Amino acid sequence: MAYKIKLKHALYNSGVLGLYNILRHAGKEKYITFEQNNNIVELDEKFLEGFEKDYFNYLEFRYSPQLSINRLINRYKTFDLDNLDKQVFEVWIKELKEKVKSASFKSGYEIIGTTREEQSSPIDMISEMEKNILSHKSLESVYKIMTYFDKHKDVFQGKNLAYTVIKNYWESISFFGTANVKKDMSSEYNREFVVAADTACGNIVEEGKYNCSICNSGFGKKKINGIDVLTGVSTWLVDQGVDYKRKTSYFWNFIPNEDLCGICKLIYSCIPAGFYGFYGNAMFINLSTSLSDLIQFNNPQADFIALDTYDVYQDKSYYRILQEYSDIRDGVTVKKSINNIQILRKDNVFSNESRYRIDYLGGN
Repeated sequence: MAYKIKLKHALYNSGVLGLYNILRHAGKEKYITFEQNNNIVELDEKFLEGFEKDYFNYLEFRYSPQLSINRLINRYKTFDLDNLDKQVFEVWIKELKEKVKSASFKSGYEIIGTTREEQSSPIDMISEMEKNILSHKSLESVYKIMTYFDKHKDVFQGKNLAYTVIKNYWESISFFGTANVKKDMSSEYNREFVVAADTACGNIVEEGKYNCSICNSGFGKKKINGIDVLTGVSTWLVDQGVDYKRKTSYFWNFIPNEDLCGICKLIYSCIPAGFYGFYGNAMFINLSTSLSDLIQFNNPQADFIALDTYDVYQDKSYYRILQEYSDIRDGVTVKKSINNIQILRKDNVFSNESRYRIDYLGGN
């Protein structure tokens, strides 16, 4: 079954681009079709098969060099254990101990203990280290820890992604739920987003009693076979609109009536794959003209993936916009109209002060 969506506002469009990036990386771009100068995007519901795996595979591909678990493993592999620089090794050991005892890594140990039946953990291994970090016993303990991390790298990559990337855009539900933090992340993502989207795709009606506030798809019921095809306002999106969680009072009694269908909910979950993030900063260039324009102006692949700094990426992105809207024909510069381009940025996402910042490019 084909499902049509239309490009909307900037955050939704970043989710659409994120969905495209995920499918392209998974070799499933045939399931998302669009035209050059049209803001309609068509989805084949077959894209949902195994999408929870595709989601994390893409984010791991995009952010791999920035994940702490990968940095730990890669740095360890550079050490010559027969000729260690004690001062350099001590700095790395300090970082290792901090990560081993961190909350996100501890929840990873519990997932591994539950789903993979491995009861030993780096907490036990690091306690075996001696004060002399270069002793045989200490080096043996480090080796055991790094072997464990390498074996279960996917679990820690998922945790890194959740708390350093995804949580900048959405939180509170799925694997962020208090009861779910120790469960398999891809399974929880599937339960929260993929199952709801699949159910919604199969139950759209032309004149439904209820409609999605984003795509306007109609549904006869809000819940089908115990699965929510329409949910309340998206309070799980970070820094988005009204403070829906604020306690009501005599001067604040906002009652939201917005409904979000399972398909649009999944699209919003793809926002982290639509932004280009670089160590605490992120950027997305929005155009509602077509998905092809979004792809063209947001290009973290190839030449951008290896950039040294976020500032360089920003400079190249602005240059790309100006270059696209200035053609040289017969020695004459012809400037096209820059029509309502939005540049969304999230700076210092690891601080409590992080907010979306929007720049507008408009006029002629």
